Amino acid sequence: MPPRFRPSFFTSSTRPLLTPKPNSTPLQIRLTSNKPPTPPLLLSQRLHALSTRLTNRARTSASHFLGHPLRALAFALKFLAFGHLLMEYGIWPRAVAGPSMLPTIAVAGSWALIDFTHRFGRGVQVGDLVAYHIPINTQSGLKRVLGMPGDYVLVDTPETGGETMIQVPPGHCWLIGDNLDASRDSRLFGPVPLGLVRGKILAIFQPFRSFEWVKNPMLAQ
Repeated sequence: MPPRFRPSFFTSSTRPLLTPKPNSTPLQIRLTSNKPPTPPLLLSQRLHALSTRLTNRARTSASHFLGHPLRALAFALKFLAFGHLLMEYGIWPRAVAGPSMLPTIAVAGSWALIDFTHRFGRGVQVGDLVAYHIPINTQSGLKRVLGMPGDYVLVDTPETGGETMIQVPPGHCWLIGDNLDASRDSRLFGPVPLGLVRGKILAIFQPFRSFEWVKNPMLAQ
């Protein structure tokens, strides 16, 4: 019988060693090699690799948008649309000023966190603070709800001794300021349509100074 050919890659010098696994049966073996283990990366090397990956990803994203003007325009329009929805129909802060709501709101430097899901008076109750469009001009204001549709309210300021009362008509509310002497409210322009109510005030704050949740005094009693 002629001698059997033996490939060189099966020589004993390069054949992997089959060593028994500790505490194992003869059938459970582990394949090992003579290659030395790779040393672990240093922390600086890991940080450098991470920085390189993030930089490459940012460049790829930038080229992805800058290389396609229409795609960049579509992304900008989506971002603007989301911002508009959040500011008009979500929760957003607005700067407020004026003496009509003293002492609840300071004359200047205060911000109001407004929940615009309560627009058109949805879920608003007597005692709530609301943001609304002033019916006699194009400005916006903050006032407290004194009456809802069907409620009877006092038209005159209590200090004047007047006793005239009216019933709030359907689809309207009666708004007043906490500082009656310095407030232009429903005593001046009458009931306010609920369609002019923009939202409900959740909190009053001054950046980096104070933050206070607004509580309905009617519900706290």
